[in-house]
Amino acid sequence: MKTSILLLLLIIVGWGQVHSQDIPSIRTKDPYYININEAAKDDVFGIKENMMSLEYFDNSGTAGSLKLYIKNWKSEQVAIFKFDKVQGLNQYSIDFEGTKVQLDDESIYKCKIENAGRNGEIYEWAIRKETRPKSDSLMVGITALPKQMDCSELPLNNLIEFYSQISGGNAPYTLNWYVLNDSRTTFLYQPREEMIETAALSSMVTVDKAPEYYVMLYATDACGRTGNKITHIGCFKNRKKINSIFIDPYKVNNIRNGSTEFN
Repeated sequence: MKTSILLLLLIIVGWGQVHSQDIPSIRTKDPYYININEAAKDDVFGIKENMMSLEYFDNSGTAGSLKLYIKNWKSEQVAIFKFDKVQGLNQYSIDFEGTKVQLDDESIYKCKIENAGRNGEIYEWAIRKETRPKSDSLMVGITALPKQMDCSELPLNNLIEFYSQISGGNAPYTLNWYVLNDSRTTFLYQPREEMIETAALSSMVTVDKAPEYYVMLYATDACGRTGNKITHIGCFKNRKKINSIFIDPYKVNNIRNGSTEFN
């Protein structure tokens, strides 16, 4: 059945003026459609980017139109939208930009369509701005586990495992490991990337180089949040903790630094 996307007239109630607006029939993204036929009075739909998409199936076999009335929380009518309809499936996309429908985190608007079909059906629902779920910031840590370490026999007998510690953010997580020399100018190993499905899992790298060197862990969660940790491995007592910011070659900001020393 051919889908028609028809919206001939958009009437906005405000300041005594009537505006008309053409709604494009071609969208760059597949919209999420609110099914008018199944909408209920208690339904509240989240709207993205001030765009509401509707679909209505007409089985009455009669041509005509639909009128959508929108009221704010004070029951004040703020907009009227008129749609042409044909028998079968009808789809509409409405851009609220420039109208009195100002979606924000607190406002809820009531939508109502009357006399929709042969029997004068009434459909009602509510809309509000869709909010992104809140999430904790992404925290990154490194745990060093010496498997074989003797500073008196350098450069021999050196083997340390480094484990990731991830908390917060949204899974999955992409982890990037970097092992650099003491001046932080050369990779001692090829950088490694790994994905973990949950924060309960851990990623691990093994380093058999002689100190001193740095191990850096850079993490990105599913929402693009980032976290970092860099730690120094040395064999000297009372060494001053690292307080410099690692910038090149990754230009990473807000790195939390640590130090691990062995006798």
